[in-house]
Amino acid sequence: MFGVLRDVTVFFACSKTISRIFNVFFSFAFSSSVAAFDLELISTIPYNISLGVALPWTGAGLDLGQESVRRRYASSGLNLTVTFLYRPEDRSCDDANANAMLLLTEYYNRRAANRCVAIISSACGGHALTPYLAREWNVLLFTNSLVTNAAINPQSTPTAIGMAGTYDGFALALFKLFRYFGWFHVTLLQDSSAATEFYWETFKAVPSLAARSEYSNFTIDGFRFNISELQTVKDAVSMAAQRSRIFVILANTAVVIRLLRTAKENGIIVPRDYVFIVFQPLRQAVYGSITLFDNAADKDLDLFDSVIFLTTYGGVKSNGSDALEERILERQRNGYRTILEPGIKPLDLFSIRETYNSVELFAALVNETFAYNHDHSVSATRMCDGRKLLDSTLNRTFQFLSGLVDIHADGSRYADLLLFTFDKQLRTMQVAARYNSSTEKYVWSLNQTGANFTIGQVSDVPACGFAGLDGPCQARNDLMVRLVVPLACLALVLGPIVIFVLYRIKQLTGWDDLWWVLSETGLGASNIIHNAKSEWIRR
Repeated sequence: MFGVLRDVTVFFACSKTISRIFNVFFSFAFSSSVAAFDLELISTIPYNISLGVALPWTGAGLDLGQESVRRRYASSGLNLTVTFLYRPEDRSCDDANANAMLLLTEYYNRRAANRCVAIISSACGGHALTPYLAREWNVLLFTNSLVTNAAINPQSTPTAIGMAGTYDGFALALFKLFRYFGWFHVTLLQDSSAATEFYWETFKAVPSLAARSEYSNFTIDGFRFNISELQTVKDAVSMAAQRSRIFVILANTAVVIRLLRTAKENGIIVPRDYVFIVFQPLRQAVYGSITLFDNAADKDLDLFDSVIFLTTYGGVKSNGSDALEERILERQRNGYRTILEPGIKPLDLFSIRETYNSVELFAALVNETFAYNHDHSVSATRMCDGRKLLDSTLNRTFQFLSGLVDIHADGSRYADLLLFTFDKQLRTMQVAARYNSSTEKYVWSLNQTGANFTIGQVSDVPACGFAGLDGPCQARNDLMVRLVVPLACLALVLGPIVIFVLYRIKQLTGWDDLWWVLSETGLGASNIIHNAKSEWIRR
């Protein structure tokens, strides 16, 4: 196991020569005047997993966070090291999760116990179990991806901080949007073939929140489909259309577009009668770029005009954030060989921003404790007591180069969102509103409101109901019933009489004289019917 760890360490050492030279310089420059205090942040973030939180995207945040901390706290003697634990050969989330736990447990027990340490984990990096290990070891835990409320529960996981927010927080943002437009019947559609945790957890979080009393007036349904199986797509959309006109589609953006086209081509939906909410955790290609809506063909205009695209937003940045973003971009290119999509800045993505913030926050908390214990009268483990450090963050705001960091009473952060709608003239998605998680409100751009858009005209319940049989359509349906029922009854009464009369006429005159009853040419009868009739007549 440690053979793998050493290989990983060597790999990162080779890719960070400049950083190590810089660190050696600091150690030499200050060792003679200040006694060093070592602290370590252990990362279980995976590397070769197709997620926006993986190290090719977030590793630069750890690197630059470490460098920033060493510069800022050099005079205090704080010496922070980031340790990367992962297996390069892991390609699936299941493998990465399992091995993250094994690597972390072995490393901590052999090398990190009785030292000042904290952990940072992520989706596919064991973040479902790391909160409980962190509790047992009493060390602080950061997560750079969304978590469930159970993972940051003050009672069961008292040392965990959800730096990127929670699924319940995202579900709340959806309900605020529903309520703003007066949509109380909503259906979730989830691509079951997608391995992305965000879609599965959001699919569970929304109905869970709807079960609370304050949302009792909402009706939430959910159906799953497999985009590679056409019939499941048709079935899911058809069932959804019978329950609501508001669809939240949890799938890659490319899959969403394919689903919408299929539903329209098969006559299941009429686009402008529906709203399709596409919810993505990050604006990255791994989740399907928003630019897939650009340069839309004429046949797609009505579909895309009915789409709301929701994704996370970095929020207000500090004055020094531009320089930090340039350094992150450079480190991503040179150290990890990754490039963000055009127009996207690193701190716009919560995975990168909160990875960097986790390093800064850990050092800031330890520094506060360290300032009162220069004589080292308190042990390293007590100075870095996870429960006490977490308690000192609650209901506080910290200022870092990336911007403000608010930690709420439950140890979580709330994620702000951007809301895009389709501009038919530009044929591209444009920002229409921002969701402020602190005020729990959507702020519309350019003094607009949701009513200015096509989506704002969509009713929660159609005038004739979801099945087209209610409201003004009911009178028409009742009239049809009043007409059809008597006619059906009349047919039942007259039918046998007509048949009996024809039968009696046949007995008296024969079929040949009844040309007005049956004309083979007029009815287009087949030869088979003709032959059968002739044989019957001869008998």
